[in-house]
Amino acid sequence: MLSAMSRAAASMAKLKDAGDLDIRSIVTGAARKIVNAARSGVSMSKFLAQGDLLDGSAEQRVAQMFAPQ
Repeated sequence: MLSAMSRAAASMAKLKDAGDLDIRSIVTGAARKIVNAARSGVSMSKFLAQGDLLDGSAEQRVAQMFAPQ
């Protein structure tokens, strides 16, 4: 997760001043929650099943995109 975020950083930086298209905070928030869950020993599937751990539906949708299918 952190490696992917690092690789995407330059592209994500281009979203600055993109108004409604600037999704950096949503992606960062979803990634932060997933990483924290993993550090706590919670699998990604269990984490996503506990929707109350996420602040908003946009973050949950992004987190689900990161989840293995």
